[in-house]
Amino acid sequence: PATILSRCQRYEFHRISVEDIVERLREVLTDAGAHFEEEGLRAIARAAEGGMRDALSLADQCIAFCGNEVTAQQVLYVLGSMDQSFLFDSAQCLIAGDAQGILLQLDQVLQNGRDLGIFLRDLCNHFRSLMLICACGDASALLDCTQEAYARYRAQAASCPLERCLRAIDLLCAAQADIKQLSQP
Repeated sequence: PATILSRCQRYEFHRISVEDIVERLREVLTDAGAHFEEEGLRAIARAAEGGMRDALSLADQCIAFCGNEVTAQQVLYVLGSMDQSFLFDSAQCLIAGDAQGILLQLDQVLQNGRDLGIFLRDLCNHFRSLMLICACGDASALLDCTQEAYARYRAQAASCPLERCLRAIDLLCAAQADIKQLSQP
C-alpha cells in the first residue's frame, strides 16, 4: 500500500567497476600509509567482483601478510591466484590441445601452493573474456582490463572460435564444481 511505501527507503545496489575500486583503494591505502603496485590493486579489484567492502578486506589481508609495501606478486599469493601471463599461457595450452603443457602448468600451480579451485575460476574467467571478444568483436567496454591485456585477449581470441570458448567454459565450470568433492583434485 502507498502508506507503507511512503515510509520505506529503497536502495539499489550494483557492482562497482574495477577502475572505481582501484581508485578508491589507492586513496584509502595512501591515507593508511601503504603502497601497492598498480597490478596488485587491479588483482584485488577483480577478485572483489564489484564489492568495495571485499576489496578493502582483501587489501587489509595483504597488509597484514606483507606489510605496507606490497608487490603484485604478493597480492597474487594472498589471493591464491596466478599472474595474468600464466593464465594466457595456460589458455594457449588448452586452445592448442597441448596436454603436456597444461599438465606442467597445473603442476606449477600446485608447486607454488596455489588453490586449484581459484586457478580454475580464473581460467574460466579468462575464457569468458575470450568468448566475449569472439561474440562481440569489440568487447573493450565489457572487459575490465588494461589496453595491453585487451590486445593479448584479442590476439588469443583469434585462434579460439566461439564454440571452443563456450566448451572450455562449460568444462572448466564443471571441473571447478567437481574438484570440491574429490579427495585427490
